[in-house]
Amino acid sequence: MKNRVWLNRKVKDGNCIIFIVDKPLTFGHSQLIYTVPKKMDENALFYDISHLITKALYTMNVVFKNNEIHKNNDFFKLAYNTHCFGKYIKTLILKASASEKENEYKIHLVPYFQSNEELCKKNFQQNFKIDSIGGLLNFMGNREKYVDSKDFFFLEKELIDLAQYFKSVVNKF
Repeated sequence: MKNRVWLNRKVKDGNCIIFIVDKPLTFGHSQLIYTVPKKMDENALFYDISHLITKALYTMNVVFKNNEIHKNNDFFKLAYNTHCFGKYIKTLILKASASEKENEYKIHLVPYFQSNEELCKKNFQQNFKIDSIGGLLNFMGNREKYVDSKDFFFLEKELIDLAQYFKSVVNKF
């Protein structure tokens, strides 16, 4: 994980890191971990790191806004591996963790692309037989099952390269 960290900041009495996860749901999927010396209420933890979440969203916007990164030879494998192509739409901020210590606060930052939206729409329409958009949680659940399966292949070098690229952008903000 150390080589995939793209932001590391001291925040009050704690420390906050953001890194590219090793089993990404989407291209650029990162996790923020804020570690503090003692247990705090969730709203206080979120408040402390909200400026870093803003910085992370800015970074993802800069990295993905021109839709060219998918075509970059260094990152094409990651885009292909995560089935992420087309326009960057937004970043999903998910407060979900299977393992969070009492003095930790974890948030997933999951970029969401045109290909993700199209798959959500297709799955939703197939499942409910209606012409409407939906199915985001189903999509996320299916992606998580896939990355946790033996069929998923891990691209460590490419993940480290992407983290370095994010780091070069976030340090300009």
